[in-house]
Parts: sequence; structure tokens; C-alpha cells
Amino acid sequence: MGVIRIRAAALIRRGNSVLMIEHGKNERRYWLLPGGGVEFGETVAGALEREMLEETNLQVKVGDLAFTSETIDPRGQRHVLHMVFWSEIVGGELHVGQEERLKSVRYVDIDELPNMVLHPPLAEHLVRLFKEDQPRAKHLGPLWSE
Repeated sequence: MGVIRIRAAALIRRGNSVLMIEHGKNERRYWLLPGGGVEFGETVAGALEREMLEETNLQVKVGDLAFTSETIDPRGQRHVLHMVFWSEIVGGELHVGQEERLKSVRYVDIDELPNMVLHPPLAEHLVRLFKEDQPRAKHLGPLWSE
């Protein structure tokens, strides 16, 4: 039986833009909301604060839950629960972390998102969230993309 991985991510808004981080694996490139896995014994907020510092050099204050979603590999090899929190930058200077898979970090205009490869595929939801300014938390259910 597999393990469900919990990933905490930050939703940081600046005007009409959202902070995104580009990852690369082999020849594939894709964008995610910055964040990462929760380790055993670590709070979700603590994991997000740690991951933000590692990936973006930013210190954040973790706010309310924005939404959750899941990525479930149809082949049964991977299951990730994504917990996305509104977050506020409280320190640091933006630059991409040292991990090899991290390629770049930047604010992306929400109108660019539908033309980008996002994992999970959140572009439509993020655009709607920014345009409708929905403050309530929502579970998006399973989302998967190759």
C-alpha cells in the first residue's frame, strides 16, 4: 500500500500576479506554486515556512487555507494532497533556491497561466480565484497531468 504525500504551498499575490516556481526534471519543465512536502512531526505551516525559505529565500507568514487539491496517478504510483495557503512575505529577498530541480522563480501575471505547464493543472482555478476574489477555502478534488 502506498503513502499519501502532503504538500504545502504558498499562494502569494502581488497585484494581478502570483508567485510561481519553475521545476525541471530531465527534459521536462513545469511551474508550481512554491512549497513542498510536510515531514513527519512537522506542522503544515512549519513545512511551508521551511520550503519557502529553501526554494525562494523568502520568509512568509502562513495565512488562511485557500484551497486543497489532490494529484492521484492513475497507475497508482503517486498520490499527493496539496494544501495551498494564502501567504504573506515578511522577509528575505526573492531568488531561486540551490536544488538542481529548481530553475527559476518569478511573479507570473494570471493571464499567462493558461499558457504555462502547471502541476497540478491549477491555471483555470487560479485565474477564477483572482478575478472573483473568492476568499473561502475550497477542495478542488483530484487533478492529474502527465
